[in-house]
Formats: sequence, structure tokens, C-alpha cells
Amino acid sequence: FSGSDITALAKDAAMGPLRSLGEKLLHMSPEDIRPIQFEDFEASLVNIRPSVSQQGLKEYEQWAKEYGERGG
Repeated sequence: FSGSDITALAKDAAMGPLRSLGEKLLHMSPEDIRPIQFEDFEASLVNIRPSVSQQGLKEYEQWAKEYGERGG
């Protein structure tokens, strides 16, 4: 997963409590909405997939080994 992928995963998981309420959400106060749970992240993993392939990750690791993480 890239940093961007992790951000997308966290945003999607944060919507989990709202999604679970459906139409009830329209008649609730913010205090009554449950907090984010580990299960929300597991559910988000179904839709949010890594954008970096294993091959791409290996190529980055090789590049970082040769040139350093910052290319210097």
C-alpha cells in the first residue's frame, strides 16, 4: 500500500459507522454515532486495494538500496 492508499483506506473506514446506520443517520445526533472500529478497516480492505504492485515495490526497494531513499 502506498501512503495515498492508506489515506483512502482510513477515509473509507471512517465512513463505516455512517454507512451502518443507513436512513437512521438522518434522525441521530453526532454523539449517538458509534466510533470507528477495527471491523470498519477490514470491510474497507474489500474495496481499497494496493495501487503498488509487488514488482513495483521490489523495484523501489532496489532503487533505494542503490541510491538511497532520497536519490542522493
